[in-house]
Amino acid sequence: MSSMAASETDASSVPPKASDRSAASKSRAPFSSPRGSYDDSSSSSPTNAGTEESADIAWSKLGLTSDITTVLTNKLGFLDGPTPVQKMAVPALLSESASVAFAASTGSGKTLAYLLPIIQCLKSEELLLTSTITTPGNDAAAANEAAAALSKLRRPKRPRAIVLAPTRELAQQILSVLKILSHQAKISAELLVGGEDNGKQRKRLESRPVDILVATPGRLVKHRDNSNVFLGSVKHVVIDEMDTMLEQGFQSDIGSLLHPMLYKQKVVREGDELELVEGAPRLILTSATMTNAVKRLLNHPDLPFKARRDPPRKKDDGDENSKDESILKIALPTKQTNMRILTAPGLHRAVPRLRQTFVDVGQADKLSLLVDVVARSGGEGSALSTKDKQQSIDNESHRRPLTLVFCNTVSSCRAAEHALAESGVNSLCYHGGLNSVDRAANLKTFREVGSSNDDEEAPTVLVCTDIAARGLDVPEVDHVVMFDFPLNPIDYLHRAGRTARGGADRDRSGKSEGQRRGVRPGNGRVTALVAKRDRVLAMAIENAVRNGEPIDGLSSRKSDYLPGGRLGAGSSGSRGGGGGGSDGNRGGGGRGNMEKQGRGRQGGRGGRGGRRGRR
Repeated sequence: MSSMAASETDASSVPPKASDRSAASKSRAPFSSPRGSYDDSSSSSPTNAGTEESADIAWSKLGLTSDITTVLTNKLGFLDGPTPVQKMAVPALLSESASVAFAASTGSGKTLAYLLPIIQCLKSEELLLTSTITTPGNDAAAANEAAAALSKLRRPKRPRAIVLAPTRELAQQILSVLKILSHQAKISAELLVGGEDNGKQRKRLESRPVDILVATPGRLVKHRDNSNVFLGSVKHVVIDEMDTMLEQGFQSDIGSLLHPMLYKQKVVREGDELELVEGAPRLILTSATMTNAVKRLLNHPDLPFKARRDPPRKKDDGDENSKDESILKIALPTKQTNMRILTAPGLHRAVPRLRQTFVDVGQADKLSLLVDVVARSGGEGSALSTKDKQQSIDNESHRRPLTLVFCNTVSSCRAAEHALAESGVNSLCYHGGLNSVDRAANLKTFREVGSSNDDEEAPTVLVCTDIAARGLDVPEVDHVVMFDFPLNPIDYLHRAGRTARGGADRDRSGKSEGQRRGVRPGNGRVTALVAKRDRVLAMAIENAVRNGEPIDGLSSRKSDYLPGGRLGAGSSGSRGGGGGGSDGNRGGGGRGNMEKQGRGRQGGRGGRGGRRGRR
């Protein structure tokens, strides 16, 4: 607690003039992770240091074919080679049939880390059968058998791989990457998400073969139950953003999809000896954080999962299973498939390329500080300094720096939008108060503004809640402003992870300045407004970042840092590993309901809990 107290004393030792209410006058000194800290989104991080080789060679060393490496370097512009998580996960997924779970920070390239091996495995299966058919001298019976197998390999309504994502925006984002990769590999992909007409989705599934299906869990369950899609041919199942899936209550839908594909039992109960079906698919899990819920699911998959919340589902009165508490919502085959668990070195740490500034609100008007931070040119609080803006214009004239403003509630978002509008700052909004169509339209506009300089009046600010903090990739975001300070360190990591992302100088089509000078992960800036009630957690985050420590186990309780406290001097607990308390256990603080109004304390003991209103 002493270092935190010193930091607070430091901030107030030279008080600003009473008349000076600007954000610059109330800003603490900017801080970043130490030089040499792990950077999971950069190929020049310590794990990749000392390698001087072409990108093609670097990618091919992972076991990828030349066709795929060519797409990565020529189409997507990944000229610096793979990131640490890709070096870690791609060989494991290519060389083994075992299930794999891997965790790495946001923006580290997890999507490519699982898509590349899946595409190569699917193409290898096709090429093996084709070779058996076409190679002269092969046995006729074997050739006929291979031809029959090839005809059944690619069929409508029967995907060979599925990717599950927690939100439609993330699913659409995954599909856009998949489309670029699959065009060269001649792999077909389809999308199933809410907000679209079921009939149109059904027709697309029926009209052509589907190799990879990207979907949100609820919509895929609906199409499966209506016999619009059959999952008996699936060989690879990806659950992306597993931490978010568990937090948002997708356990039942995921279990409903996984259990029939994996196990012989129709219903999985606590204590059952799980027996895999023949040809069960390989499971791939990704996560941006190792929350307590994820750890528990991976380490004790045979125990019932106690969700903090689960979305209401209509149950048939005659369905006895709905009242049977011994039935597991989700059971992973970690023992049966010898699941490997991989963790990137930079997990739960701030990106070193991120410059962070905390602004002490004090007695100042918070909305005025927000306007000052967003609207002013130059100064510590602006999205880019004047020098940085000029450099951005000179080097990348096709890009416009974008700003995300995070709020804790919808009402807070509306207040921020109104204050910005009154000050002449155009902004878009993205929160639970909007329907999915309006959110998607605003996000599309925001992306387009970032990749074009055509309209100087176009809004470059997106005011949002934490539904924009998970998985969204908008490379042009240079600045993240936290109007409301997050309630736990996991939310801080996710929000800050929207900027300083890997390969941020590529445009939306994959073309990049990096193709001429080499892709470099972008720098970014975070500015957070810190009210009195936020100071304990804010100072703990600042100290941990300055020391290059993980921040996931930090607390917002002052008592936790006192001698004898969980994080105090002499305590046996560590700062890292708390994991956000998404299952209600001790950790870096729980989260409130994502879309419902309310102030119930649903969080973990390590943080302020779920005092969050509607997002």
